[in-house]
Amino acid sequence: MDKKLLFSALLFIVIISCNDKSNTINNQFKSIEIQDKYIIVNFEESFLKDRKIEFRAVGTETDISSNPGKDITVQITSSNQKINVNPGSGYNIQIADITSETEKILYETNNITTYLFYDEFYQNEALPANAEQAENLEPWKGKWIAAWKGGAAWNHSMNGSFRNLELKKEGDTEYLHFKASKTGNEDSTSTGSGIRTGGSKQVFYFTYGKAEFRARLKNQAENPTKGPFPALWLMPSKGDDELNPNWANWAAGGEIDIMEYVYKTPERIDQTIHVGEDGPNYDYSPGNQPITNIDEWHIYTLEWTKEGIYWYIDGVKGRDPYLKTNDILKYPFVDKSAFHIIMNVGVGRANNNGKEDDYPGGAQAGLETWMDVDWVKVSPNKDTILDNSRGENGCEYYKDVQWE
Repeated sequence: MDKKLLFSALLFIVIISCNDKSNTINNQFKSIEIQDKYIIVNFEESFLKDRKIEFRAVGTETDISSNPGKDITVQITSSNQKINVNPGSGYNIQIADITSETEKILYETNNITTYLFYDEFYQNEALPANAEQAENLEPWKGKWIAAWKGGAAWNHSMNGSFRNLELKKEGDTEYLHFKASKTGNEDSTSTGSGIRTGGSKQVFYFTYGKAEFRARLKNQAENPTKGPFPALWLMPSKGDDELNPNWANWAAGGEIDIMEYVYKTPERIDQTIHVGEDGPNYDYSPGNQPITNIDEWHIYTLEWTKEGIYWYIDGVKGRDPYLKTNDILKYPFVDKSAFHIIMNVGVGRANNNGKEDDYPGGAQAGLETWMDVDWVKVSPNKDTILDNSRGENGCEYYKDVQWE
């Protein structure tokens, strides 16, 4: 594959250092940031004068910058220097002062981990223009596409879509703000917000791995209001065409709800599996978990392995796991399947075939609700099938992932 094309295709894989060992010998070394395929090192300008500072990626066998298959050393010459690094794993990063015979290590990492997908929603990542036409909004940064209005309860109000998203910042935290509202008594007055990595177009999907979201929601515990429907969840992009040929029809391919929050259980979050073909074969595995201070930041995690599906909140086990069976209608989460991400804040339907919708409840006029997401990341585990974790154009994922 052409190197330039490879860099572009891999833009959504990010390397982040875990168990960081940062040694800032003096305060002239300000920071190191890892964003997409770039590492940005920041120094005070005066500190660089008459000094020799090196950036090193040590011990790699993957392609890094223009020096494939070798260690790389880059001279740092500016106070805010961006270094192009092709994502990979199995190496360490060093920043060294080699001015004198005895060099000083200013920064050092170990245990580089490769993420399959990562987004931190920085404020300098401009949102698309507020336009009605889908073609003017998709894709956003090559990572997300809009969730558009449809008949299903979760997306019937998605007509607001990107126009109800806003990048915000509080202190050092930058995040994406989703909002939804209902101004009248009809569904036509409902607007929601949602983005996803798959659907009519496949930007990203994965087979086995860990999906994590740092998020907070409007708290419904003290004043429950009908209609709020924020969710973090996964839907199938691929399935087993031979054993489960109808996998694309809900819910034969499965649905994995990592976090749903509805007015009937304002002190709990729902963590649910939906399986089987809609009708006589449809089944689901409900579960929920107590949550306190849902309007504060929490980390919602789903671990998908060959053995089963596991939920966590702030690192603590959530509902009981959903374990593998040999019945593909009950367990379609197999090697030939792959799932994409959806994040949305919907508004409950005013009615469902002439009746008030009992889940998540007929939305009340005047409803305003929201969800904030600080970051999203999907990391590989021991079972991840890298060749089946990609976007619709495919790309060459690295096989030398350093497992946590």
